[in-house]
Amino acid sequence: MKKSSKITIKFFLNENINGPIEDPNDIPLHPLYILVIFRRSNTKIRSQYGMYYESLEEVGKYDENLMLFEERIIRKLIEYEVSKYGEDEFSLAGLKDKFEIYSTSIKSACEVYLKDELRKAFKNTKDDLFHVLTTRHELATVERLFKAGKLLFKDFEKGLEPQLLEEIYAFEKYKMLFPGKLFGYNFPTVIDWVAGNHLQQLDELYKKTFNKQDKTLKAIHSLLENSCQKILSNIM
Repeated sequence: MKKSSKITIKFFLNENINGPIEDPNDIPLHPLYILVIFRRSNTKIRSQYGMYYESLEEVGKYDENLMLFEERIIRKLIEYEVSKYGEDEFSLAGLKDKFEIYSTSIKSACEVYLKDELRKAFKNTKDDLFHVLTTRHELATVERLFKAGKLLFKDFEKGLEPQLLEEIYAFEKYKMLFPGKLFGYNFPTVIDWVAGNHLQQLDELYKKTFNKQDKTLKAIHSLLENSCQKILSNIM
């Protein structure tokens, strides 16, 4: 069996870009970047979740596990695409856009998908009040939009497509299973759904938490499938 080519990943601060000066001594801050080397080709991409720092040591101090988290995603991304297309066909070109998509948290992907479906449902009520509801603001979560729909539109919940209603309630269960730590970098991402064992972890945790496997688990699977496929459609 042919041995896979080595993937080299190094983090650095891009000193060609200055961030906001927040240090009391006016010490410049720089964004976190990543150098990726594969088969004698290399590219530099910006960290998806990193901020501005004075030094690399500060990354570990303020954003613990961030670099390990992003390195794992990049390695899994490359390994997945190489297994799919082959080393000769794979290129680091476009890695920036792929990294942005594959590193998206599954919860964020679900929010995007369900908010879009709720927007369509609001419009289908034919009620002029749907104009006052914005689905684009980050504080307009699925939970709040669903609550607003029930308050504003008569029989809103009853009028929803059964699959959408199931997925909305399934999302609440999913968030209970994978709440994530505040400011932590241990949450499942789209690449974990595509090329990892996230579904297996989900099934095991669901059965352990609720002591059963039922239609809600199937609804969660459907939700993740629709949400991840929606965001993956942005990869050219």
